[in-house]
Amino acid sequence: MRNFILSASICKKLSCSAVMTTMLFLIPATSLQAQPLDYQHYYPRQTESQRWSVRPLLAFESSEAGQISSVGLQWGGLPGQSVAVVTSFSFYRANQEWGGSDIGFTNFDTSLRLGRFDDFSLYGEIGIALDELAFDEEETDYYDNFGYRHRSSGPIDWFAGLGGGFQLEFLQIHAFARYRYLRSLEQQYYREPLWQQGYLPNPEPYQWFAGVELSFRF
Repeated sequence: MRNFILSASICKKLSCSAVMTTMLFLIPATSLQAQPLDYQHYYPRQTESQRWSVRPLLAFESSEAGQISSVGLQWGGLPGQSVAVVTSFSFYRANQEWGGSDIGFTNFDTSLRLGRFDDFSLYGEIGIALDELAFDEEETDYYDNFGYRHRSSGPIDWFAGLGGGFQLEFLQIHAFARYRYLRSLEQQYYREPLWQQGYLPNPEPYQWFAGVELSFRF
């Protein structure tokens, strides 16, 4: 009888020890299951709308021959991204030195920017006047006062450039330089009676521009 009681006591102690050991192993596992690691806290993910949010923008650029004012939209180009697409209505006005009517035109410019967009940004850009793809004018011959023929033809308006700037809380500021081919400028000059009479010089379609751009995030 004494041996039986001793054996029962030993078994009871062993059972308690086994239960305690099992609980010690189960508690950490239960804790891990109850509190999974929040990977998004360490690596936040942007939604598709955040990656391609739209920003309104204003820009002004100038060359020796004229100025361009633009109003448009920018897709992408947020901090941490490397791609942006910009569309804008660009209004060109030539510097007038000989009187006559204002020489100008409007293009729907579309460009692709590749680079580094962050608190400080640097990018390269290439673009075209997208409206000329759909509404390109037919080739037309114009004659100056000496009887020389000038043909309004060639590739559509295009541009390429470099830019850089910085990001504030809601405002992005960029300075840029662009090299533009402006066939539209040639067309406007060739239509001018003052040019046909010899009072205006031949237009220069290839021009360097420097400017500044502001885009806003709401």
